[in-house]
Amino acid sequence: MNNARVGRNDPCPCGSGKKYKRCCGLVEEYMNPTGDPFLRYSNLITALKIKLDSFYEKEIRRARRDLMNRFLYFMVDKSLPAEHDSLFSDWLWFDQTGENGDTLGFHYLKEHGTFMEEPLRECLLALNLSYLSVYQVIGYEGTHLQLRDIFSNRTCPVLLKEPWELEGNEGSVLLLGRLVQFKDANLFSGMVLLMEEEPGYRDFIVEHVGYATRLQGEETTNLLKFDGEILLGIFDHVLKKMLVNLNDIRYCPLTSEEAERLRNSLQQDQEYNLEHTTAGISWFKPAYDHFGYVRMALSEDKLLCCADVLEDIMKLDEWLNQHLAEAEPTIITDLMLPGPPDPAHLPLWFTVLKDQQTEKWLDTPHPELGETSPREYIKQAGGKERVRQLLREFAPSLKNNESKDLVEYMTMRVTNNH
Repeated sequence: MNNARVGRNDPCPCGSGKKYKRCCGLVEEYMNPTGDPFLRYSNLITALKIKLDSFYEKEIRRARRDLMNRFLYFMVDKSLPAEHDSLFSDWLWFDQTGENGDTLGFHYLKEHGTFMEEPLRECLLALNLSYLSVYQVIGYEGTHLQLRDIFSNRTCPVLLKEPWELEGNEGSVLLLGRLVQFKDANLFSGMVLLMEEEPGYRDFIVEHVGYATRLQGEETTNLLKFDGEILLGIFDHVLKKMLVNLNDIRYCPLTSEEAERLRNSLQQDQEYNLEHTTAGISWFKPAYDHFGYVRMALSEDKLLCCADVLEDIMKLDEWLNQHLAEAEPTIITDLMLPGPPDPAHLPLWFTVLKDQQTEKWLDTPHPELGETSPREYIKQAGGKERVRQLLREFAPSLKNNESKDLVEYMTMRVTNNH
C-alpha cells in the first residue's frame, strides 16, 4: 500500500471508516515545519495519543475505573493529581495487556501499522518499547541531560524542551518517567516526577524493586514494563517519606522435632522475646528496633513469619536460614503479590490477622475505658474484668463467624494479660 496515493480526506485504507487524516495519517496541526527535534517528536507523540484515545474510547471508558484502581494500588494516598494523568494513560496504552496478550498500543500497531505514515509508525513502535524507570541526573548542557538508569546503570542523553535549571545538582536528582528512544533523540513522554535525592533513597527504590522481581520471578525490565505501577508506588512512598507496608506472611510446616528445636532457639535468642501464648501458638517479637508488626508464631506443627517492612522481612529470612536452612517458606500474602491468599491458606492468614487486629485494638484508646487503651487499662485493679465485660457486651451484635472469632481471640489475649 502506497500511503502517498491516499488523500487526507479519503477513507482510511485500514477499513475503520474514518478519514485518513483522523486515523492512520498524520494530523496536520501536529506537523512540525521548524525541524526542531523536540517539537517534531513531542508533536508526533501527541498526535498518536489523540488517535489512541479516540480509537479505544469505548474500551477505556468501560475499564477506566478498575484500571485506575490497579494503577494506584501501591501509592500512599490512592489518588492521582490531574496533572499526572499522562502517567496513567501511557501505562494504560503501552504497558497493560488484554485478554489477547497485547497492549492497546501494540494491537493498534498490528492492525494499522501497514497503513500508517512512517513517522507515526516509528513513534508508535518507540512508545510500545518504552516503560517507566528512575534515572539519576549525572550531567547536563543546555536542553540535554545525561541520565543513568538506576536499575541497569546504562547512561543515555535526553532532550528537554527548555534548559535544565537545577544548577549544581548533578548526581543528586532522581527522575521517574517514561523515556522514549527515537533514532536521533530521546525524550520523556508525558509527566516526569522529580525528587532531590537524600542518602538511602536510591537504595530504597532499587531494593524494593529487586524484592518484587524476586517474588514474581521476573526480570527487572519486564516488571518495569508490565507492572510499572509498583515502581510508581515505591517512588511515591519515598517522595512522601513513607515506608512501604508489605504485610508479608510466610508459612513453614514443621515436624514436632523441628518445632521443639526452633522453640529452644527462640527462647535462648536474646533478639526475640515471647510476647504471648494463645490458642496453642507462641508469638515471639523482636527485641531489636523494628518497624510495624513483626512476629514469629510457633506451634507444634508450623511456623508463621510476619513483617511489614522489607528490612524486617530480610532479618526474619536470615534467622530462618540459620535455624531451618532446608525450609522453603510459602508466601501467604505480600503487597507485591496482589490478590487474596490461596483458599487453602485462609485459616493461617486469619490466624495472623486476628493477632494483628488485636494488637491495634489493645493500643487504641477507647471512650468506654476513659480514653485509655485496653493494654493500659487491664493493669489497673479490676481492669481485666472490665475489658472482658465490654467484649462480652459487644459480642451479641456480631453478624459473622469471623468477627466472633476475633472477639473470642481478643478475650483470650486479655485473659492472658497480654
